[in-house]
Amino acid sequence: MGNILRARGFAVTQITDPHAVLERVRADGQGVLLNMKLNHISGLEVLQSIRARYPHLPVIVVTGYRAEMAAVLEAALKIGAYTCFYKPLQIEELLRVLTRIQHQTLGEMLGWLARKEQKWSELSIQDPVSSS
Repeated sequence: MGNILRARGFAVTQITDPHAVLERVRADGQGVLLNMKLNHISGLEVLQSIRARYPHLPVIVVTGYRAEMAAVLEAALKIGAYTCFYKPLQIEELLRVLTRIQHQTLGEMLGWLARKEQKWSELSIQDPVSSS
């Protein structure tokens, strides 16, 4: 999966140790693709930890166990998972969702920059040192 996403222009960091996820997930990351069936820890626990530290980071949950994981996936969506995919993954659909997340993130960043620019503009207008 990582190679496919890299080939499509996405920056990918693969983490095989679920306990290391929080250490590796950065606040400036654009999203997480999280397998819900993990060894020694629940994917739901990992999602809850990500959500606690990075409440706005999109997390896409993935599983190959549709029936077995139905209740877990429902809980994941309630906690705030962005969406859910079942294996085998439909790559084109995943790419559409990832592109949508990129566009949303870019829009949020542009909005933030516009608000900062407006604040700086207001500060320079009200600054008695620079005014004549």
